[in-house]
Amino acid sequence: MLLKKRVVGMLSVMLSAAMVFNIAVMGTPRAEAASIGELNSQYSDLQQQINDLQGDLDSITDETARQQAEQQQLEQQMGIIQQQVDLLRTKIDTLNAQIAEKEQYIEQKEAEIAENEELFRQRLKAQYMSPDADGLSAVLGASTFSEMLIKADTMTRIADHDKQLIETLTQQKADLVAAKDELAASKADLESSKSELDSKNAQLAGQKSVVDANIDQLNQQKAMTESQLAQRRDELKVNQAQIEAAIKENEANNSGGGSGGGGFTPSSGVFQWPVPSCSNIYAPYGYSAIYGSEWHTGIDISGGGIYGQAIVAADDGQVVSAIYGNYGYGNYLLVYHGNGLYTLYGHCSSLAVGKGETVRRGQTIAYVGSTGNSTGPHLHFEVRQGGSYGSDVNPLNYL
Repeated sequence: MLLKKRVVGMLSVMLSAAMVFNIAVMGTPRAEAASIGELNSQYSDLQQQINDLQGDLDSITDETARQQAEQQQLEQQMGIIQQQVDLLRTKIDTLNAQIAEKEQYIEQKEAEIAENEELFRQRLKAQYMSPDADGLSAVLGASTFSEMLIKADTMTRIADHDKQLIETLTQQKADLVAAKDELAASKADLESSKSELDSKNAQLAGQKSVVDANIDQLNQQKAMTESQLAQRRDELKVNQAQIEAAIKENEANNSGGGSGGGGFTPSSGVFQWPVPSCSNIYAPYGYSAIYGSEWHTGIDISGGGIYGQAIVAADDGQVVSAIYGNYGYGNYLLVYHGNGLYTLYGHCSSLAVGKGETVRRGQTIAYVGSTGNSTGPHLHFEVRQGGSYGSDVNPLNYL
């Protein structure tokens, strides 16, 4: 039951990921000339989907490893039971051979008994037909006392021998029949044990078939997830190229590193902390346990009571994009600070400035929220350097 729930949970995650993909990729119309903000939103959306799918893939991999370990244990148990079954079959074959040998021996002895009985009957018949048929006549017919004693002793010996022969053969037959019954009982016991082991083997085989089916299903899920990851990474590469091209164009329009006519002094590269009320970094820049093998392009600032708190501009600049969205970064701002530096503020509950506005260092520009692909209230804060056409850099190097 636990395994079934885990597999159902995996399927639910995959269906959720597929729905996110359909909404984010298939259901979102793209303008022919997307703005930097829209491109960043698409980029962030794909990145979040990759993070989610990577988490699903890790879970599937862990579950697959557990199922494979269980499969290996079941196969080992089945191997041991199969050895026991083979031994029982060998014992049964040996018993069958012994029983057949005993039956042949019994038949031989019965034939000997029958032959001896027939000979004894013939001898009795001959004695009856003879004038000296009875032993008394033979004894009395002796010519001397010594001959009489010899004949009497001979007759006694013959009678004792015949009686002993019959008793011996009869006892042998009884012993062999008892041995045959004992072997038959042993064979029945072994057959019962074999039947029990076969039943257990069948039970283990059934369990193994369930595990095999689960592993096949997990492998299919893994393959589908890997396929979706590859597709999203391809989309991410396309959007990254678009962002780089857009930022390159923006840098060209603001050649010389100035404000581009926005009425602000280009940044020195020393930024203010964007959420004055909270200093806790929930997820760092780059690789971390939270994002697994996926690269995190910024830092996530989060803490108790952060929802609705003010987000301030890290430095003087001009708002390049002010986007309200329900996927990716959700509601977010992209601010250009001159000298090729950009800051991005994602998942805001609301925005306090619009595209094209000039902002000042420490000015409230938005409020912390949990819009877009977010699991809780936080600010995704990103620094991008236009000098390499929009590459993300570690925000902590500027704070």
